[in-house]
Amino acid sequence: MMQEVFNEHYIIGNDTFKVVFLIKKGDKLDGGMMPYHVFEIQKLGDSQKFSFHKAEVGFAGKYGLVKIDDKQELTWSPGVHKELLNKISHQKIPNSFYLRPELGSRFIE
Repeated sequence: MMQEVFNEHYIIGNDTFKVVFLIKKGDKLDGGMMPYHVFEIQKLGDSQKFSFHKAEVGFAGKYGLVKIDDKQELTWSPGVHKELLNKISHQKIPNSFYLRPELGSRFIE
């Protein structure tokens, strides 16, 4: 069972994206811990939803959002995708979802 951390709409150009961030019920976010979590992203007007999770990307040890099903093709451009991920990375998350609220309120640093 999952609990909703946030449910936001982001407007980029002429498109609106619905982003829902879910984590496993009872889990908390911490700087060094990654509980089971899913970002569901849907471009409004499209029926297809895409699921992402936070994972290490590249060789520098940085984290980003990675599609869970890498066979799905995004229905928006790479530029729009980059802007969307930037907006998500700056999304404030309620401190109640952190083990140690003083760590900050963003999921992707």
